[in-house]
Amino acid sequence: MQGSKLYVGNLDQSVTNQDLQDLFSEYGEVKEVNIMEGKGFGFVEMSNPSEAETAKEALDGSDCKGLTLKVDEARPPRRREGGGGPPGRREGGGRPPGRREGGGRPPGRREGGGRPPGRREGGGRPPGRREGGGRPPGRREGGDSRRY
Repeated sequence: MQGSKLYVGNLDQSVTNQDLQDLFSEYGEVKEVNIMEGKGFGFVEMSNPSEAETAKEALDGSDCKGLTLKVDEARPPRRREGGGGPPGRREGGGRPPGRREGGGRPPGRREGGGRPPGRREGGGRPPGRREGGGRPPGRREGGDSRRY
């Protein structure tokens, strides 16, 4: 093992930093314990790689408060790029996917900037119409209340 930092997974929500400190201190000097709140995992740093290896071999697969621990050498954190936001976005934020470079009209749109005749903006049901499609029984198109 190269490093002395261990990943500890499958932790019960009730496990504390002190619990891990006590558990791992049986296998050497614990330098630091850090549980990720509400995530079910944490990290334990031992004073040297040989102690970390000993603790890993002894505790991986062992029981801790009813759950089977997963202990492995911690990997370096992934390099994060971009400005955050929801997953699936392009790095660095920017224009939403599907938008064209340079703005302008989408393909198929007419000159003049208006909507094509007979099309409502935003599609869907016109304002005031009920779900389920169609008119209320006995009503004619255009709001005339006379019955046929």
